[in-house]
Amino acid sequence: MEKDFLRPSEIQLFEFVFQMLNLQFLVGLTSILVYLALHLLKEAGKEGCWWFRMLERFQTALIIIQFALWQT
Repeated sequence: MEKDFLRPSEIQLFEFVFQMLNLQFLVGLTSILVYLALHLLKEAGKEGCWWFRMLERFQTALIIIQFALWQT
């Protein structure tokens, strides 16, 4: 009788890949939301506010994180 069960190492690999895909999705979604917020703030003329600069820095950090995730 054949076993349909995965070995523990295969299960761990699938869990790791699934977690990485979820993380990439969440980072990508957050990046899109930050981009939209920055666009709306630019349209409203709020480019000099401190939270606009913080969002720009956060967007840069998200881009770096996305690049690092794509390399794994």
